[in-house]
Amino acid sequence: MSHTVTLEIKLRNRGHLRKACQALGVEPTQETVQFYDKRRVTGTVIRFDGWKYPVVIDASGSVHFDDYDGAWGNVDDVHRLQVQYAVAAAQEMKAEGWHMGAVQTLSNGAQKLTLTLME
Repeated sequence: MSHTVTLEIKLRNRGHLRKACQALGVEPTQETVQFYDKRRVTGTVIRFDGWKYPVVIDASGSVHFDDYDGAWGNVDDVHRLQVQYAVAAAQEMKAEGWHMGAVQTLSNGAQKLTLTLME
């Protein structure tokens, strides 16, 4: 059975989202998407290759998608979007005195970004 997923991580800053999409080579659009379960979500739509339904970020920054347990899309694409969003946010924070370390890929496939406040 299909289950639409809503992530709790908020992607509220549209500038950071644009930069994240640019880094991943995808073009965001503004649309309303109807998922398999007939739920409709309006927001920034990102179409990853190999996905049956696009990823949608609504006005509150919530991320909605339906990957049907990997059969309709690779959730790693969403994780890469989140990492690139964090990188865009961190780059902006550099102007506020923060130093961004490298993005490190962990043994479980997760990615870690380290920030340090420079005094």
